[in-house]
Amino acid sequence: MLRSPNRSKIYAMKPRKILARILRQLSIWAIKKHGMKIIVVVGPHGTGVTGELLASMLENKYPVRRQLERPFWDFSVPLSILGFKDKRRSPFSWLTTIFRSVLRLIFGRRNYCWIILQMNTKKQEIASYWSSIIQPHVTVLVNPEKKIGFLERRLIEKTQNLVVFPSRLDLRKERLKARKVAVGKDRFSTLRVLSVKELKNGTEISLKSGRSGRPFKINAVQRGIFLYEPLAISIGVLWGLRIHPRDIEKYAKFAEINVEKYFI
Repeated sequence: MLRSPNRSKIYAMKPRKILARILRQLSIWAIKKHGMKIIVVVGPHGTGVTGELLASMLENKYPVRRQLERPFWDFSVPLSILGFKDKRRSPFSWLTTIFRSVLRLIFGRRNYCWIILQMNTKKQEIASYWSSIIQPHVTVLVNPEKKIGFLERRLIEKTQNLVVFPSRLDLRKERLKARKVAVGKDRFSTLRVLSVKELKNGTEISLKSGRSGRPFKINAVQRGIFLYEPLAISIGVLWGLRIHPRDIEKYAKFAEINVEKYFI
């Protein structure tokens, strides 16, 4: 005889689904109200350091809000967009959070900003939920595996402006509406890394746009072999956003990040 499903479990799921829908709608409302430009940094690891480098550079030009803690559940992203601390809440606390969000969205001033989100999950349900909320302005793939996962594919398909990735990842078969910037040392890179030198006071990266572009050098204050790719990818994002190399170098010189947080 088949057992009937546990009704208590079914009833317990319903409020959570309702909450997920409410947070989704509030997040979409917040993105539209504030005209948020969303940069998603996605990958199996290295998203934190890349996101922090990128935020530190971009905040010289744009108002930047960053969510650089690794998301641990599906509500991490909407809570970050709405500007609340990413933590579990009691039912009463959720009601308060929703009420405060609605008040802010109705009566609060428009607060234009770029928001940098760190993402990583292998759960398709969570990936689908996140990608139903946002349409990234820029998607940055870091430390990708040989084949991109479900989340990465959903995000790059929805990206509006720019997809930046290491050139060792082949995205030629992916149908994207955004421009692609492949960063790497091979001659097929969109932004080619000619050399990387560690100096006493930082790192010097020589780059070139495609095959015929004019080489340029970026001197960054950060040092360490583990920072070469995050630094090159971050420069690739600024370059892809049409920021002049002179300004990129200026921003890179003052890009301070807490290295110990990620590597020690």
